[in-house]
Amino acid sequence: MRLLSAITFISIICYGPSIFALTDVELRYPTVEVTKTEAARKIVQKTTQKPSINMSASLLFGYDDNARLDHYDGVGSMFFQEAVGISGKYPVNDTLAIRGSYDLTCINYLRTSDPNLVDNLFDIGMDKKIADNITWSFDYRPDIVDLPHDEFGKYTEQRFETSLRHDISKRIYQKITYGLSTRHYPKWPIRNNGGVFKFGKRNDLRNAVTHRLGLYLTDNIFLKEENEFYYNYSNEQYQEYYDYSSYITRTTLIHFMTKKLYEVANFSYQYIPYDKRSISDQQEKQRDNVFTFGGSVFYDFTSNLTVGTNFTYRKSFSNEGVNNYHDYIISSGVYCRF
Repeated sequence: MRLLSAITFISIICYGPSIFALTDVELRYPTVEVTKTEAARKIVQKTTQKPSINMSASLLFGYDDNARLDHYDGVGSMFFQEAVGISGKYPVNDTLAIRGSYDLTCINYLRTSDPNLVDNLFDIGMDKKIADNITWSFDYRPDIVDLPHDEFGKYTEQRFETSLRHDISKRIYQKITYGLSTRHYPKWPIRNNGGVFKFGKRNDLRNAVTHRLGLYLTDNIFLKEENEFYYNYSNEQYQEYYDYSSYITRTTLIHFMTKKLYEVANFSYQYIPYDKRSISDQQEKQRDNVFTFGGSVFYDFTSNLTVGTNFTYRKSFSNEGVNNYHDYIISSGVYCRF
């Protein structure tokens, strides 16, 4: 459980903020500049109606102070992260577009190999414009996560999402998403209420609702606020160890110093109340509170080449002693788009 949580945390903070930042940068300046005249709008409309294919790649090198998120003896290690991706979009007509993508991410640690990760993420989706400022989307996202040194932790996820995006104005939008996902752990045997292993493998079912609000505070400052609730149910019966709720709030601020130089600051808080998992030697149910702070700086050498440095600090407070830990990760690398 602890190792799996560590791997999930590492995979999110290593490349999640970077991808978010780069995506918003690509959208930011055209959004403000191309709507000056009717002729410009027509040109943009014709461009967006053409099929497109984009590719990306990144290479990062960094240091993780507590790779296993241990309470007693944190192990620090240098790591490499490589990622490649391809995405395509085909506009069927003025209101409907079909898209797809594939992303491969590999994380390899030098001192400890336990958190090593190979993630294959696919996405097939469609966007339907149902009003001038409202878009409905549907996505199917299979995700294959291989942990070379953790047989129990590897899993395959099937995720379905539906969302509505409302462009309130040219500077403000909101989006609400419902997601249903299943995770199958092919090597993880389940236990009954008595702790005895029985026939079958672990399967988790998760329902999630997310609301996102994004707005430009000024021409060069973008703010995103996201709130998410999900409930995780597992067929692992022993103490219902993996049945829990999660409440997450995330705040991200992007400041564009110039069109080439920009910074990202983010904060998140997660509260996890477990249904029946009790803490050691007591009847009290486990409750976790996780705070994460992060910052990044990016510079675009060209429209296709970006360099960046990322820092993330995480602190967990829990009434279960072994779940109290802290960790920081710092990384730098190169991001390419084709």
